[in-house]
Amino acid sequence: MGVKYIYEVLEQTPQKQLVETVSVEYLSMMPPQWLEQMYQAAYYLDTEVMNELIVQIPESKAGLSKALTDYINNFNSDRIMELIRPLLPNPL
Repeated sequence: MGVKYIYEVLEQTPQKQLVETVSVEYLSMMPPQWLEQMYQAAYYLDTEVMNELIVQIPESKAGLSKALTDYINNFNSDRIMELIRPLLPNPL
């Protein structure tokens, strides 16, 4: 039949690279109220609220915005909580 399949290779960001981009230090620059809201949104898997909070990140921290968005899109809210937890006085 002469059928040929053409496959597109999609470039994916390795998990290790995301871990390097998002650290507790980067998140510590965000206000405590923002951190609490992000933690709660991640806990309840509220992607709408998480995306609204990401918009509040300064443009100078675009890498943080991108990495958090990648975590959300890959259903990795647990990682967001792990990173924020040390910065909260009373995490859930």
